[in-house]
Amino acid sequence: MAKPASPRVAWPFIAALAALIATVFFMLPRGPLVPWPTPSRTPSVSRTITWPAPSTASPTERWRTEITPTRAPNPSPRPTTDAASVALDAAYGTFDELRAAGSGDAIVRLPEDVSNGVVAFQHDGTRLVQLQSRDAGGGFLESLVSRAGEPYRGTTAFGVLSPGRTRALAITASGPWRMTIRPMSSAARATLPASGQGDAVLVYAGGVRRVTASHRGESNFIVWAARGDERSLLANVVANGQQTSRLGVSPAVVSVKADGAWNLAPA
Repeated sequence: MAKPASPRVAWPFIAALAALIATVFFMLPRGPLVPWPTPSRTPSVSRTITWPAPSTASPTERWRTEITPTRAPNPSPRPTTDAASVALDAAYGTFDELRAAGSGDAIVRLPEDVSNGVVAFQHDGTRLVQLQSRDAGGGFLESLVSRAGEPYRGTTAFGVLSPGRTRALAITASGPWRMTIRPMSSAARATLPASGQGDAVLVYAGGVRRVTASHRGESNFIVWAARGDERSLLANVVANGQQTSRLGVSPAVVSVKADGAWNLAPA
């Protein structure tokens, strides 16, 4: 029986590989080992970032057109000075008549000597119109007008609920508008009974008494009598209705908010 052939060793290949390793070894540089250089680092630099100061205007005011009212060259005649005028000027201050006009949303900045007053306001658009009083920081104080669906013409007052704090009047409007601002004491004089249609401001000096306020309309009917920090709520009725209350301030500014016919009568 024949013996199996033993495998052949590739001696030439092994010899060539050994020669290559020896050549590489003898080509390496001689000398002490040098550590691999450490990458240099740029020293950190301390930076101070200055951010711009935040705007003091509230987000709802930044897109409104700012308007400064002008003193009226030919102001409307004021009522004859009487005891009521003296008392109301002492409580609310007095100033020359102001006028302002524009179209669309706006903020009317008031002079330093004006923080209470009567506003005759007109808006020719048919969508929502709002007139609000704002304090020095842009904060909401009073809703003076809120009407939609038809042009608006009426008289309202700022400072009835927040005397001495109003610094601006904010307007939301869809069309042209105009306003006239007068002192509280310039409002029309009224005796009881008194009646009207829509928003109105009156001066009452008939003494303390009970009053019945009635209204025929679709929105809230709100009546305040005030002089400075003294005030009486005479009516707060939704749509049609009436309310009897004590009018405890005299002389007083009487602010009527209504969208229909109203009446104030002795109770």
